[in-house]
Amino acid sequence: MQANELRFYLALYFATGIGARRLINIREYFRDAARAFRAAPSELERVPAIGATTAAALVAQREAGLEHADQQLQKMAE
Repeated sequence: MQANELRFYLALYFATGIGARRLINIREYFRDAARAFRAAPSELERVPAIGATTAAALVAQREAGLEHADQQLQKMAE
């Protein structure tokens, strides 16, 4: 997995309501972390176990998720 792909998957994972199973569903549906990260709520809702509330949380928390992912990746690099 490329570093940028990991960054986007971490950002998705840090959103409220996303656990391991939903992250796997997102990965299987989109096959691309950046595409999943930038998806519209209506497209996110097509992923199994992702409803309107979870999709809205993903979209609302994108920037905060990226910041958190960047912090975690920086810690790993140290």
